[in-house]
Amino acid sequence: MNPIFLIHAGEYLFANQVEGKHRDLHCWVPSRDRGVDLLLTSSDNRKTVGVQVKSSRSYLRGAGPGDGSERLKIGGWCNFSRNRLENSPADIWSFVLISPRRSEPPVFLNIPPADLLQRLEKIHGVRDKYSIYPWVTSDNKALDGRSLSQGEKLALENYELDWGDRDFTDCLEAWDFLEDLR
Repeated sequence: MNPIFLIHAGEYLFANQVEGKHRDLHCWVPSRDRGVDLLLTSSDNRKTVGVQVKSSRSYLRGAGPGDGSERLKIGGWCNFSRNRLENSPADIWSFVLISPRRSEPPVFLNIPPADLLQRLEKIHGVRDKYSIYPWVTSDNKALDGRSLSQGEKLALENYELDWGDRDFTDCLEAWDFLEDLR
């Protein structure tokens, strides 16, 4: 018998995080993929927030000094089309970064899709498809590390990089959107 219903690890970890810390909220899994992986509702089920979850295991290689990895705690890789992002019915996109070390909890970057698209256009220009590297540093700052030059990686490692539009720290563990459900 083939399974007809599975959620991926990122969706499970996101739902577990929400329901574990906010017991008054409910988390639902839609039966069809319409661009919302999880539906969060208030305790009376009258208010909703749709969430699109993108998850990645950590891809930090640690090739050596100068590659930026000395400063990084976790780093992922995600692909998606501009069309899916631009037309997303979700209120929030969550990037769930999963460490290979089981003792470390997952890391969540939560951002509205319109905001994400605007940031990616500033960093990478207008494209049909985006590949991003959501990175989190050991001092809990987040950035898109995609397409950093070798010099920029060295500057990151030496705490000298001007992050500019690449700075996603405000999205790191940003759960304020849950207040819309209260």
